Amino acid sequence: VEVKAPQNYLVCDPIEFEVDKAYDWENPIVITAEDENVMGKLQLIKSDEETGEPVEGAEFNIVAAEDIVTGDGSLQAAKGDIVDTITTGKDGIAESKKLYLGSYIAKEVKAPSGYVLNQEEYAFELTYKDQNTKIVYSDLEVKNKPTTIIVTKKVKGKDKVLEGVKYNIWNVGMESDVDPNFAFKETYTTDENGQIKLQYLEPGVYKLQEKETLPGYVLDDSVHS
Repeated sequence: VEVKAPQNYLVCDPIEFEVDKAYDWENPIVITAEDENVMGKLQLIKSDEETGEPVEGAEFNIVAAEDIVTGDGSLQAAKGDIVDTITTGKDGIAESKKLYLGSYIAKEVKAPSGYVLNQEEYAFELTYKDQNTKIVYSDLEVKNKPTTIIVTKKVKGKDKVLEGVKYNIWNVGMESDVDPNFAFKETYTTDENGQIKLQYLEPGVYKLQEKETLPGYVLDDSVHS
């Protein structure tokens, strides 16, 4: 019965053996005890920076932050190697495969539509707990900013902003080949700061056109991309 495993290993199961004859030093009974490496997993939670809601579809690479070497001296991953790629689900959670203990970095490589790619690198470590814990976990919580575009309406040549001006805004990809003037157009109105705040836009080209202005001002019906 193994009573103490080496660092980073699990204690092996008890080994039964039978002495059925006499043995000597030249021909002993040989018993092999195999200890498994303790492994680790990353659990990453992705949420919206503004709403706190889970974010689905964010893709991360997990990179070795150092040479990952096991107790037998074997190199399992060199510093800089990508050891896994994970993607968040509907609950905003992504879990890595089993990884050898050591230091790693999680880096977002693909943001979901409507979000800005997070450029920060998140360091984490998978550390040995004890000889009876098969899997250890490290948790990361990462937030994503939604893509944000702000349209500001000002009086020409002045710093004065205009509240209540209405714009049609639409995605060029929604335009019809038969009738380019036809597209699903959302109407937005400038706020007290003269602004329209657009968020969570799908990738693409957008157009905006003034639909309704204020009394005393000339309607600018030109289309801006």
